[in-house]
Amino acid sequence: TQAANRTANPDSTNTPVQAVDARPSNTPLITPTPTYDPNSPVIVYGTEKTCEVKAIRLNGYQALSLAPTLPANCTAARISPDGQKVLYSIQEGNLEDFTRSVEVASLFSNSSLKVLDHIRYLYLPDWSPDSQWLSYLSIVGADQGGPILGLNLIRVDGSGQFQLTDQNDGTIEPISDVVAWSPDGNWLAFIAGGKLQVLRSNGTGLKTLAEDLRLFTLAWSPDSTRIAYFAEDETGIVIVDLQGHQQLVENPALDTQNFDENLVWAPDGSSLVAYNGNEDAMVRIRLDGAEITPLFSENAFVHRITFLPDGRWLAFIET
Repeated sequence: TQAANRTANPDSTNTPVQAVDARPSNTPLITPTPTYDPNSPVIVYGTEKTCEVKAIRLNGYQALSLAPTLPANCTAARISPDGQKVLYSIQEGNLEDFTRSVEVASLFSNSSLKVLDHIRYLYLPDWSPDSQWLSYLSIVGADQGGPILGLNLIRVDGSGQFQLTDQNDGTIEPISDVVAWSPDGNWLAFIAGGKLQVLRSNGTGLKTLAEDLRLFTLAWSPDSTRIAYFAEDETGIVIVDLQGHQQLVENPALDTQNFDENLVWAPDGSSLVAYNGNEDAMVRIRLDGAEITPLFSENAFVHRITFLPDGRWLAFIET
């Protein structure tokens, strides 16, 4: 199904059409509360290689596949925050020159919609917290080093497409979790040209919060006022607020080397959870760094850590 109200030509420069009136309003967003049985909670997830969507209960029952059946060549399945839909990419072409389309499908029916059609060098499609918008990277310019990737938004029905950053803001490397929505949906954080930058989801308020960064996970605080990321010298975690004020969370017992996608805030905002390389363990870290509490040990690589809605359980992927 062709997305409605598409005005951009996918074979042209891929510069999204400006649609100021269609942009997010930056009013606080309310994300629907998932149905949750504390006696038998369910986790819904998408598999990376096959895009199969599964549901599994914590009581140990076998994982069940959900509808719909997605295309065999799809990648990057991501479940919407409201638990109703899944987005996925379909790639065509070779590794040097390819296009991707992005589709959104209902988890409980066979309906689907093509939101983006054959966009060159499209990366990292992701959901807004209210499940109404998709963010993604695509070409916004070029220099001697090649294409410059910038940040774009589009509604899940294919309308309201617009470009947030341009080539003057630097290229955003297409590495997982280098773009992050604030929980209230008002801000997007991203790393471009080694700089941590934020801007409002309506395209205003662009500012730089930190420079000379590695490409590591960006973790927003639950109240959307601070961002945590791993320190450049691998000795701790940096917390920066929206005014650029920084705090270093460090402890001699903490080693954050080579543990991308392993940083999340506790729901009450009082601590952080990360993987500690010194102990091969997931740990809770108090914001002043003075206390590190081991949660569990795991020798395998752990990533995609998230808290369940009750704040008492952690889910993660082990590889």
